[in-house]
Amino acid sequence: MTLIVVFVAYIRQPEMLIEPRFWAEEGTNYFSYAYNHTWLNNLLSPQFGYNTLYNSIATSIAMMVPLDYAPYVTTYLAFFVQVFVSSVVIWWNIPILNTLFKKFAVALFIQVLAYARIWVTTIGVQYWLCILSFLILLYDHHANNRKVLIAQYYLLALNGLTGILSCVMIPAFLLKAIKTKSKPVIIHTAILMACLLVQISVFTYSLITHESGLSQRLVYCSPVYMISKLIKFEFSAPFLGLFIFNFPSVIQIEAAVRNIMSTVIGPSILSYQFDFIETGFGLLIIIYISILSYKKFKQLDTQIIMLSLVLVTIISTLFSVNMSGGPRYTFAPSIMIMVLIVGAINDKTISKFFSYVSVILVLMSLSVSFIQYRPVMMNFSYDPSWPKWKEELSIWRTNNNYPIKIWPPPWQMNLHK
Repeated sequence: MTLIVVFVAYIRQPEMLIEPRFWAEEGTNYFSYAYNHTWLNNLLSPQFGYNTLYNSIATSIAMMVPLDYAPYVTTYLAFFVQVFVSSVVIWWNIPILNTLFKKFAVALFIQVLAYARIWVTTIGVQYWLCILSFLILLYDHHANNRKVLIAQYYLLALNGLTGILSCVMIPAFLLKAIKTKSKPVIIHTAILMACLLVQISVFTYSLITHESGLSQRLVYCSPVYMISKLIKFEFSAPFLGLFIFNFPSVIQIEAAVRNIMSTVIGPSILSYQFDFIETGFGLLIIIYISILSYKKFKQLDTQIIMLSLVLVTIISTLFSVNMSGGPRYTFAPSIMIMVLIVGAINDKTISKFFSYVSVILVLMSLSVSFIQYRPVMMNFSYDPSWPKWKEELSIWRTNNNYPIKIWPPPWQMNLHK
C-alpha cells in the first residue's frame, strides 16, 4: 500500500520530479532570501507574518548544492512530506481507521484531494503538516510504541513552527488530554502551546513592523462569496470534482435554476459569485456530516475530529489571502471530513444506512478524484512551455541582474548576494 501511494504521488506529474522548478513564493521569497542570507538568518527569519521552519530548512539545504539542482532539493523534500503523511496513516495505529481498506482509502485521499498548486512545493507543506498533526491527534496513545511517541514530539514541534494550522488544533488536543489523561497527549498539547506562543510573537512583531506579507491578510471579503467558495471546495468538489460543472447539460440546468431563483428571490441573488447546484450539493454533504457526527458524538474520536474541522476551517479561511479561502485552505479540512466518513463504514454503533451512504461517498470521491487527477494539474499547475530552471539560470549567469522566471508565469525572482 505504501508503494502504491508513492506511485500515485509520482504519476500525477512525473515531469515536475524529473525537471523540478520553484513555485511562486517558494522562489521569490524563501529561496531568494536563503540565497541572500546566512543559514542562521534564514532559519530565524519568518515571512508572511508567521514562522515557516520547514520552508527555511528546505531552502537552506537547497543553498548547499549547485544552483542548477536547488529546485530538486525543495521539490523532493516537499514530495517526501506528502508521501510520509499518507504512509503514517497506513503504518500507525489509528483506532477510527481500524481496517486496511479504511487506512488505504484515507492514504489515497491525502494524495488525490490535494490541490494542484500545493503539489511538491514547500509553500504547500504547512497544509500537509496540519494533516500530520491531525493524525497524531487520532493516534492510539495507549499503544506504548516509544519510538513513535518520541518521533511525534519532534514532528509536532516542526509542524507548529511551520504554520499556525497545527496550533489551531490545541483545543482538540486539550480535549483529548482531559478525557484520556494520557501523558503523551498532555506533552503534545504543551508542545503546540509553546509553538503557538512563538507564532503569536512573530505575528505581533510583523504587525508592529508593518511586514508587507500581511497586506493581503485579514482584509474584508464578501461573506456570501467566502462561504459559497468554502462550501464548493470543502464539501462539494471532493465528491463531484471541479470539471463536472463545465458540462453543457449541467450548465443548462444551472441556468434554469438561476432563472427560477431570480424570479422567486429577486435578481440580487445573481450578483453573488456561486453556483446553485454545487452549493446545494455541498449543503447536503454538510447536513449528512452533521447527522453522522451527532449519531457518533459520544465517541471521543468524533468530538476531536469535529472540533479540529471547525477550528481549522474557520482560521484558515479568515487568514487566507484576501480572506476569500480556496482549495489549498480547504485541503486539510477535506481530509478530516473523509476520515469521519471512512470511519463510519461498518461502524456497529450506528445504523447500516450510514455505512452504505459512506461507502457510496468514498467510492464517488475516489473515482472522481482519479479521473481529474492529472487534468487538474494540466489546467492549473503545469505547462511544458513554462520557463525551464536551468535555461533561466544560464541567462542569469551572463547577467546577474536578470530576473529569473519561475512557475507559474509571470512570477520571477532576483538573486543577489
